[in-house]
Amino acid sequence: MRILITEDLPERAVQLLRDEGWTVDFLKHLGGRRLADVIEDYDAIIVRSGTRLTADLLQQARRLRVIGRPGAGVDNIDVEAATRQGVVVMNTPGQNSVAAAEHTLALILCALRHVYTACATLKAHRWERGPFIGRELAGKVVGLYGLGRVGRELARRLRALQARVQAYDPYVPLSIARELDVQMVDFDTLIRTSDVISLHAPLTEETRGIFHRDVFRAMKPGVVFVNCARGELVREADLLEALDEGWVAVAALDVFAQEPPQDWRLIRHPRVIATPHLGGSTVEAHEKVGYDIAVQVRDYLKYGIIRNAVNFPSVPESAQAFIQDYMRLGYALGQVAGQVADFRLRRVHVEYWGRVAREETRPILAAVVAGLLRPVMGAGVNWVNAVALAEDRGLEITETRQMTPRLYESLLRIHLMDEDGAVTIEGTVIQPGVLRLVALWDATVDVPIQPYLIVVRNRDVPGAIGAMGQCLGQHGINIAYFGLARLESRGEAVGVIVVDDPVPEPVMEALRGLPMVLRAGFVRVELAPPTGTLEEEE
Repeated sequence: MRILITEDLPERAVQLLRDEGWTVDFLKHLGGRRLADVIEDYDAIIVRSGTRLTADLLQQARRLRVIGRPGAGVDNIDVEAATRQGVVVMNTPGQNSVAAAEHTLALILCALRHVYTACATLKAHRWERGPFIGRELAGKVVGLYGLGRVGRELARRLRALQARVQAYDPYVPLSIARELDVQMVDFDTLIRTSDVISLHAPLTEETRGIFHRDVFRAMKPGVVFVNCARGELVREADLLEALDEGWVAVAALDVFAQEPPQDWRLIRHPRVIATPHLGGSTVEAHEKVGYDIAVQVRDYLKYGIIRNAVNFPSVPESAQAFIQDYMRLGYALGQVAGQVADFRLRRVHVEYWGRVAREETRPILAAVVAGLLRPVMGAGVNWVNAVALAEDRGLEITETRQMTPRLYESLLRIHLMDEDGAVTIEGTVIQPGVLRLVALWDATVDVPIQPYLIVVRNRDVPGAIGAMGQCLGQHGINIAYFGLARLESRGEAVGVIVVDDPVPEPVMEALRGLPMVLRAGFVRVELAPPTGTLEEEE
C-alpha cells in the first residue's frame, strides 16, 4: 500500500500507517499540477483544507481507494467524482466538539466581563475600571439554540459554572436534556427569557436566517448573543441594527455568512467580539482528528471497515438495482413519516417483509433514517452517516426481518414512536422505479409517491372527499391522485392527496378549516437518495 499525506498530520498518525509496512509519503503543499503528477501512484490520500481534490485530479488516481479528511468539512473534495470512481471519502465529524464548546464558553465570559475592550483600553495606557463592570455567569439563564454534540458539551460546562441552561431543539429526546439538567423550551420562550443565547444548530432551509430583526427585538434587554455554529443562521444586517438600537447588548461571533467577510461593519462594531472561525482549532483537536483519520484509513485498507464515510457503502452487483429502489422508497417514506409525526421522535423501528428481508438492508435503513433527519439537519446528512447521527441524537433504531411476504412480494414498514404518539407507514416498489405508499397509520391508502403530497385525517362522514376536492379546486390546486381509506375503529379516515405543485399555507389553512377535517399537512418528498450511488462490491 502507498499512502500520500499532503498536509500536517501528527507523527503518531504517520507512524501508525508505517507500522503496517506501508509506504507513507509526506509531501506538503502540493499544488494541483504537482499533485497530478504523483496521485496515480497511491492507494490512499490524507488531506486537510489546503489541498483541493478536483474531478480532473481524481480521474488520474486510478489506484485510489480512500480519501481521508481530518475534521468534518469535505468542501475541498469532489465527493461526487470520488463516488463515481468507487473511492471512499472519510472524515472525522464531531471530534472537535470539546474545542468548539470551550471556545463558545470563552466568548460568553469575554462578553459578560468586557475582557476584549478592557484589554484594549489598558494596552492604550488608559486605566479605566468603571466602564467595564461586568456580569457573573452564575445564575444567568443561558439559552442554547440546538442541543447537538457541541451544545451538550457546552451545557455540561455551563452547569458546572452554576448557570441555568435551557435549550430549544425539537429533535432531541427529553431524556438527554434531563441527563444534562437542561430545561427544554419552545423557541419563543428561549428568545424572551435567556440572558445569553448561543447558537448550535446545523444550517438547513428551516434554520437559514432564523435570527432576524423580529427575533432580535423580542430578546431580553441586555442579552448576549453568541454564534459559533454557522454564520448563515443570522441575518447580519439585522444583528447590526439590533446592536445599534440596543436590542442586543453584546454579540460574540466566530462564524460569518461570508468568510472572510467582505463587509466589516458588523465586526468593527464596538460591542462585537469576533474571532476568525477558531471554534474547533486547538492543538488537541488537531491531534485527535489527525490520529483518528489515520486509524480509519488503516482499518479500511486492512479490514474493509468503513467509518464516517460521506458517500457510499458497497453492495453486491446482483442486488444493486433492487436495493437502490428500496433505498429510494425508504428515503421517501422516512420523509413522509417524519413530516406527518406531530410528536418528539424517540424510536424508529423498520420492518422488512418478503424478498427485501433477504437482502442487505443496512443501506435501506440508512436511507429511511436519512429521510427522517435530512429535512431538519440539512445537507450534512446522507445515507452513509444518517444512522450514526440519529443515534448521536438519542434516537433508538431497531429493525426486524420477516421472510414471508405480506400483501406484496416485498414490503417496507416504518414505525415512529414516542410516549405522545405513533406513526406507521408502509410502502412497496410495484415495478422498477415505481414507488407506492400503501398504508398510513392503520389505513390502507394506495397512492404513488410524488414530490408533493397532502396528508389528511378527517371524520368519516358523507361529502368529505367532495368538500376537500372543492376546497383545493377553488384555490387552483390540481389533484393528481386521491387515496382515502377508513380507520374503522375510530370513525375516521385517512387521505393522501397527490398534487402537482407546492400548496401555499393559506390553502392548507382553508383545508384545515373544513368541519370534517381533523388535521392536514403538506408534505414535500425528495425522491432520490441524498448522496451517491451504490457501487459494486469488489
